[in-house]
Amino acid sequence: GGTNGNWTVNDHNGASIAQMTIADFEGSDDASFENTQAADPSSINEESNIALSVFPNPIQSDAKLSFSLTKPSSVRLEILNILGETVLSNAYSLQPGNNNIDINADKMTNGIYFAHISINGEINTVKITVSK
Repeated sequence: GGTNGNWTVNDHNGASIAQMTIADFEGSDDASFENTQAADPSSINEESNIALSVFPNPIQSDAKLSFSLTKPSSVRLEILNILGETVLSNAYSLQPGNNNIDINADKMTNGIYFAHISINGEINTVKITVSK
């Protein structure tokens, strides 16, 4: 007897970019990892992996979330606590260049939070610590 496992990693368009297969037969493990070619490289969103910064971090009361855009963008900011509960959610229409979003932590308790910023549907995340 044995167990098998197959996993596929897809890009945001659903194209397979990596596959992994694991098999365990009678105590003998065999694993393989295969890279597969993504779909058309032009489908990759150029706003992916935006450099986000929060200053100051840790936050005592107010902070700025800073990032740069290459084109006009619809942006949604959601801040989640460590339990995954949304504590702040706002939408913005922002222009190319450097952008700052003010974060007010007055209603947030001490702890770790995650700021998810969705830019034209692509999600980027930065960890925030609130320490009053």
